Amino acid sequence: MPGMPALMAKGPILKRLDKLLNSAKRNQALNDLENSFADLVNLGSDQTTYGADRVLTKQPWVSHLRDEWFKAWWPHAQPVEPIIRQGLITALKVALAKPNTPRIGQQPLPIDSYWVCHPGHPSHPTAPGQLADGHPVEVSISWSSQQVTLIIHTPEPPYPNNYNLTDYENILVVKREQTGQIVIEQLKNQPEN
Repeated sequence: MPGMPALMAKGPILKRLDKLLNSAKRNQALNDLENSFADLVNLGSDQTTYGADRVLTKQPWVSHLRDEWFKAWWPHAQPVEPIIRQGLITALKVALAKPNTPRIGQQPLPIDSYWVCHPGHPSHPTAPGQLADGHPVEVSISWSSQQVTLIIHTPEPPYPNNYNLTDYENILVVKREQTGQIVIEQLKNQPEN
């Protein structure tokens, strides 16, 4: 997909999400995710509750999540928002070592979030109402003694974005090119529009 990060990205929205999920407001975020009827876009842009720690500080980000991630992209996998929401809840519970998690009673850990686009995941179903790859949007949560890692897995977006990718991420990809040569590529970051 032209302009997309090779396969894995942090991007400005996930950087802001990490800032909130690792702030003093992380318990408030968990409570809101579990108990609020507000959608993720409204929670993420809530100036009153989260102030400078809110995730969605720019209108293009609000529109991007609401109109693309949670409506237009991956129509066969919609609704995507509840999957992302439950992934955030689970990551916070693991990070905070809440009851009924594998880390119960341990010290809280920071959360580090990423988005992985799988080129093998099809963007469209093979037949109406049938998912070509089961559940093409999912969230994985992993942890070590240093951090909790949250990874949002999706197919590639169904239409190109013209992101002007210029900043490099702290992500290296080792892959085989079509020529058979193994290369190491540093991924570029999405700018903060």
